[in-house]
Amino acid sequence: MSDAKIDISWSITGGNSLINKLKKLSGEAESKEVIFTSLQEGGLMIQADAVRSIVKTTGGSTSAVRYDPKRNVKVSPPGGAPNADTGRLHQSIRVAFNKGAGWVEVGTDLLYGAWLEFGTRDMAARPWLLPAYQKNLKAITELIKDRARDAIRRLAK
Repeated sequence: MSDAKIDISWSITGGNSLINKLKKLSGEAESKEVIFTSLQEGGLMIQADAVRSIVKTTGGSTSAVRYDPKRNVKVSPPGGAPNADTGRLHQSIRVAFNKGAGWVEVGTDLLYGAWLEFGTRDMAARPWLLPAYQKNLKAITELIKDRARDAIRRLAK
């Protein structure tokens, strides 16, 4: 089931302007490092929260039978994160980095990850990735600001 993927990606408004200002003080390598390490850490924060949301059982009063292997599972309520069943989803959530291109992706290659995130015609969504992104967006933005501010102060001395 690894023929699809679901990823979250984002961009920073003014990121290029910040990099250009840092370049004047320190050169290109360090300016990109400040941004990239912040994005990298942000990706890991999103991954951790996405995993936590799945592993933490969110309850639900409905039980269902799943096959392969046959088992009874508690189905999470619509709109809540999916409950962990086999563990495949939360174990498949990965963070990919490309420092040269300046991007970080968080996601899974499991097709049913997208089904859970967005729902299907027969099942309400049980989002797990977008809520983790939304929960961490402000902290990631602050992290980038703080690291840039620290770099500027350090280089200005």
